[in-house]
Amino acid sequence: MYVGQTATVAGENLEIRFAEVISDSRCPQGVTCIWAGEASCLTYVTITNLGTPPYKLVLVQPGASDSASQDFDGHRISFRLEPYPVAGKTTPKSEQHLVMTVTKSVTK
Repeated sequence: MYVGQTATVAGENLEIRFAEVISDSRCPQGVTCIWAGEASCLTYVTITNLGTPPYKLVLVQPGASDSASQDFDGHRISFRLEPYPVAGKTTPKSEQHLVMTVTKSVTK
């Protein structure tokens, strides 16, 4: 999903809106870095059947990983920010997007 888009989780009372990429300091491909960096994305999660305001959730992906995950209200949100940075190439913000999978956790 791209910035500004909202996804509804099928069969659940969840909506997730991708608000913005807060930062992306991941070590670009083709470069040797001392620190792998990380990408931080601001999302808003709404539990639609409660009528409460959206919950602000910052998703943080370590730079050395293919993806990351975070738990929220009995669900596991697995995500990755794409595309991964490449040395010497600037990625326009309009091309950055979150790839997400939401699964129900065994315990809440």
